[in-house]
Amino acid sequence: ERVDNVRTGEAWRSMKAVCATEGLIAAGYRREHGEHSRVLQVVKLMLFAPSSGLYSCPLAMTDGAAKLLEGILRGAGGQRFLVSEGARQNLELAFDRLTSRDPACFATSG
Repeated sequence: ERVDNVRTGEAWRSMKAVCATEGLIAAGYRREHGEHSRVLQVVKLMLFAPSSGLYSCPLAMTDGAAKLLEGILRGAGGQRFLVSEGARQNLELAFDRLTSRDPACFATSG
């Protein structure tokens, strides 16, 4: 059975905590800056990306997953999605992890 191990440097391994603490995903969803929250998020991501060693790639997937979950949970374009209470709780948990500022809770998608 083949097993491929990917070895990453200390800086790469610290990226998750940096991204959570800086709110690179949370900034767009926690609405701390009202209607300008997504703009602030994009600016922060654009400044971060060139020096991130491609860590911005899983962040882009994380943002996409968070946006999809936000649409399902909060309604998108005036549409409401019917999901069971159990499914809603799981989706809320996933959304909270994807948009967390706590490095111990923050999860990336990808």
